[in-house]
Amino acid sequence: MNYKAIPYIDIAIPNESNKNFLLQDFEVGNLFLFNKKDKPPIFIDWRGTDMKGWYKFMNPHCGVMIEFFADEYKIHMPKKVYVFPYPTTLNEFISDCKRVGLLLYWDVDELDKVFQIRTYLTEEDSKSYYKELLTKINKQDVF
Repeated sequence: MNYKAIPYIDIAIPNESNKNFLLQDFEVGNLFLFNKKDKPPIFIDWRGTDMKGWYKFMNPHCGVMIEFFADEYKIHMPKKVYVFPYPTTLNEFISDCKRVGLLLYWDVDELDKVFQIRTYLTEEDSKSYYKELLTKINKQDVF
């Protein structure tokens, strides 16, 4: 199951660790691993190309392209191109994507290293996660 990345303001039960995580500096490496020495990406489904001076990312599942330049970035949605100042924080990037209707999904394996799954899921995703978990252990009729 894929879990949506949401900005801090939309988190049902905000907490300090999630806030600090989302306020970290944004890096293009959050989308795709360019160098094995870097931290692994925290979003799934993106393919990136270092264009020597700028970066181009494609999401083959939704057909969206994002281009990062020194001071701005462009999100190429199916019907419109949106231009934003280069994001300073992870939360800012997630908010911009939400604003244009681009869904981002967490790499659960990487986020599980940082905090518990309930910390970063939306309320809807939390319900689905726990329902699926209860089904796996044959306790779906508990509630």
